[in-house]
Amino acid sequence: MRKRWIAIIGGLLIAGVLAVASIGVALAMGANGGNGPFAARQNVTGQQAPYGPGWMMNDPEDAGYGHMGQNGMMNGYGPGMDQQRQASATPVAANTVVIRNLAFYPANLEVKAGTTVTWINESLGAHTVTFNDSSITSSGLLNHGDTFSYTFTKAGVYTYFCDLHEAMTGQVTVTA
Repeated sequence: MRKRWIAIIGGLLIAGVLAVASIGVALAMGANGGNGPFAARQNVTGQQAPYGPGWMMNDPEDAGYGHMGQNGMMNGYGPGMDQQRQASATPVAANTVVIRNLAFYPANLEVKAGTTVTWINESLGAHTVTFNDSSITSSGLLNHGDTFSYTFTKAGVYTYFCDLHEAMTGQVTVTA
């Protein structure tokens, strides 16, 4: 009888631990497939916004602006602050594409034939510059801070994407 009660109590303890762990995972993941209340961004007025990582979790695409970010420990940011940060970013040359926030900036670039275009990865995550035209050499893996350059010698429209994040696309239009 005593062994049976020990087994029952042990089983209840294990079930309790699993339930608590499941609740923690549910809170971290969020109810709607988002990043959860402990990761929700805050807008400028401090109200919780229903999207994206923020004050507790660091967004890998927003280097240093999360939990321990430039805005201080436990201090989030919202769309207004992000736009201010992007507006004050260092300007880049007309023939430069910056990789940031899972996107190419600018996504569409127009240059003259003979121009060398340089891609700079400012994201914490790795990305690639892979051309749809397989005759053009692609970048391979670009880690944070890496660059890739290509000289466009003839007119045309050259589309490209990131092998790791195929929703990231861009285009270079080369004029004569």
